[in-house]
Amino acid sequence: MHYEEAWKHLNEILSIYEREFGEHDTATADCMFTNALVTYKRNHTHEALDDMQRCLMIYTNTLGEYDNKTREVEETIRSINQYLKQAEQ
Repeated sequence: MHYEEAWKHLNEILSIYEREFGEHDTATADCMFTNALVTYKRNHTHEALDDMQRCLMIYTNTLGEYDNKTREVEETIRSINQYLKQAEQ
């Protein structure tokens, strides 16, 4: 139940960040990634992965592919995809 409440608050914060900083700002991506993690915990895996891919694009374009934030998102996406493949077997 706590994840649902957190998700609602993060969606509101994300909307504010998108308006204030723009959709391609790293601060917005930070909030989006946090929101995606909560979305994943709510068992909305594909929606979470889509949001993480958006974060990855923002970080790659603004911070570069070798930045720690970029790598963190890449690793999280990779881990979730590996988990999904194992679950299918």
